[in-house]
Amino acid sequence: MERIMVILSEEPDYARELAAYLSSREDFIYKPIVFTDPEAFLRYEKDNHVDLLLCDDEEFLSGNKLNAKQLCLLSEYSKVSEFDGNRKAIFKYQSSEAIMKEIMSCYGISLRPGAKSRQPDETDSKIVAGGTRLICVCSPIGGSRCSTYALGLAEFFAKKGEALFLSLDPFFKVEGITEREEAGSLTELMYCLETGREGRELLSEYVRRRGGADCLPGFSNWLDPQDINEEQALKLMKCIRSEELYRYIVIDMGRPFGAFLEFIALCGDIYVPRHKGKHDDDVIAEWKRQLTCTGYGDIAGRLKERTIPNDKGLEGGVSADRLLDGSLGGYIRETEDFGHIG
Repeated sequence: MERIMVILSEEPDYARELAAYLSSREDFIYKPIVFTDPEAFLRYEKDNHVDLLLCDDEEFLSGNKLNAKQLCLLSEYSKVSEFDGNRKAIFKYQSSEAIMKEIMSCYGISLRPGAKSRQPDETDSKIVAGGTRLICVCSPIGGSRCSTYALGLAEFFAKKGEALFLSLDPFFKVEGITEREEAGSLTELMYCLETGREGRELLSEYVRRRGGADCLPGFSNWLDPQDINEEQALKLMKCIRSEELYRYIVIDMGRPFGAFLEFIALCGDIYVPRHKGKHDDDVIAEWKRQLTCTGYGDIAGRLKERTIPNDKGLEGGVSADRLLDGSLGGYIRETEDFGHIG
C-alpha cells in the first residue's frame, strides 16, 4: 500500500512546489497530495488512509479529530519544538530538500536524502583502518576554547606517541608555531591535493615538527574554508591519515561547517567544549536536532560534551610548552587517563 502524505495549506503555490519536489525524489517514501480547502481534506480523509499530514494551520490541527497517523505543523517560526502526543513541527519557509530531510528524520527514516545508501569505498577503508586515534574538537558555541583544548589534547597525547595537531580555525594563534616561513599553510596543502599530489612526502612538506605534537599550519585566510567541498575535505583526511604516520591526530574544528561533517563523522571521538548554563544546553540541544534532521544523527549521538577549565594566562596567544601545567592539563589527564568527567 502506498504511503500517503497530504500537504494542507492556504498557499497553493507553496504546497504544489513542495509536492512537486517531493514527488521527484526517488528516496522519498511518501506520495504527496495537495489540499488547499480544509473541508475538502476532511471529506477525503473519511474514505482514504493518510499516513502523514503536513498542515500550516495550528487551529485546524488542534480543533479537529483527525485520522491521519502522523500530524505535523508547518510552522512560520524558525525555532520549533515537538508538540504533545504524535504532533511535530518543522519550519515552513526553508528549502524543499531541508523539509524532506526533517520529515525523514522525524519519522524514523534512516536513509540520508540523496545519498542512495552510499557504501564505503577503498578510500574510506584506508582512512578508518589501523591504530590511529582520530579526535575532533568542535562546538557551535563561541568562545568555548575549542582550539586551546584541542592543542592541549595533542600535547598530552604527544607524550604517549606520535601526535599531530590540525587547526581549521584561521584565527587561532600558537606561540612559536604560526610563522609561515617554516611551513606552508593548509590553504596551500589543499591546493596540492587538488592537483593530484598526496601521501607521506606531501604531508612532510607542510607539517611543522617540534618537541611536542607536530602541527599542521591552518588556513591562510578566514574565507578559505568556505570554498571547500566534501570531496576536498575527505582528500585532506586521507592525506593526514592514510600513511599512518601518527598514533594520535587531534583536529580543532571550531564551529563546524557543512563540508567537514563527513570529516567529523570519520573521527572516533567528537568532543564539544561548552560553558555551564542553560544557554549552552539549549544551543547544543538545537545543534543535535539539526544534525539529526539533516541526516547526521550518528554525529549527534556521539558528541561528548566538555566543560573546560579556564587557566589564567592562557588567553590570547597560547604557549604549547606550558599548556598542560595548570588546571587544563589536570582536566585532560583526569578525562583521558581515568575517564572522569567533572
